Amino acid sequence: MGTGISTISPEDIPSYLAPLLSHALQQIPPSQHATTPIYVLATAGMRLLSPSARDAILAATCETLHQSYPFALDSSSCTENVRVISGEEEGMWGWVAVNYLMDGFGHAPDPSTSAASSSTTNLLPLAPLAEAPPSSSTDSVTPVDVNHHSPTFGFLDMGGASTQLAFSPTPLELQRSGFPPKDLRKVSLRLLSGETVEWPVFVASWLDFGTNRVRDRYAEKLVSNWQAMGSGTVDRDAPIPDPCLPKGLLVPSNSPNSHPGFLGTGSFATCLTELKPLLDHAHPCPAHHCLFGGVPTPHIDFERDDQRGFIGISEYWYTAQQVLGLGGIWDWGEWEKGMNGFCGKEWSEIEKQVETDQGGTAAEVCLAV
Repeated sequence: MGTGISTISPEDIPSYLAPLLSHALQQIPPSQHATTPIYVLATAGMRLLSPSARDAILAATCETLHQSYPFALDSSSCTENVRVISGEEEGMWGWVAVNYLMDGFGHAPDPSTSAASSSTTNLLPLAPLAEAPPSSSTDSVTPVDVNHHSPTFGFLDMGGASTQLAFSPTPLELQRSGFPPKDLRKVSLRLLSGETVEWPVFVASWLDFGTNRVRDRYAEKLVSNWQAMGSGTVDRDAPIPDPCLPKGLLVPSNSPNSHPGFLGTGSFATCLTELKPLLDHAHPCPAHHCLFGGVPTPHIDFERDDQRGFIGISEYWYTAQQVLGLGGIWDWGEWEKGMNGFCGKEWSEIEKQVETDQGGTAAEVCLAV
């Protein structure tokens, strides 16, 4: 299990984890509780904390597991079971989870072609976890493409503090970008049939590129530009205009002595222009190909006929679905149209609509965008 627990105190850990761990107790047979290992893997928010604050939260989590839950732990200090994982680990496990849930490791041949039927000899059975592998039939199992004749899904994850990218590139994609195969991670999965299957995977994580941290960085840029303006050209008591907030949304300053807060002007096009420099495209790229932030990445060929594409989770899904109702296949035209309309609305209108439709707090939805 992975969880972000960076915004609470150590004293709150038992109540914070209770719903998650209670669910685990219900799903796992009681006879298996004591032999089932449990992992609480914290992600980017915890990586931003001071070592003392981080250690206190981890220690409280370990103590909670020992005192209140029957699951197996590696030691009294929980060094393996309760820890902060790297961004690369976060991306790798996300890639595994997405492909497991979407049958991305399986071969998905077209039954109308003869080549498809012959390719099934390259597949190994992955039996359900609760059953032994069938001895004579693969009808009830998920086939796994051990020779990688089918592409897997790519993985995109944008959390609050970091963003992750993971995918298994083809040899041609590596060649076109000059990315060294030795720099790929090896993901090994052991099937219940006894076989081990290995995938070469590119994984990268960008700390400070998550939704909340980008918003913080962007706000710092607005304040810096505002402070650089001459006193005769700007009203020092008026909120700083912010094109990335809906029209009329006032966000108070968390440091009133340094700036007067922000007032949304609701211009999506201007917002994109203001945000683009935060991608650090100007950062030197030490290889043939970088996406942003100077991190070398393999080339991604979106024109491949067999391209399965990328699956985005977390903020990629929340904003697209909960705010715009556009969850599903990504369409930039629809996204741009939806965001232009959303950001251009008056804040009072958005607030009323969110509270009516979702019963939630409109500010949380809008600031996530």
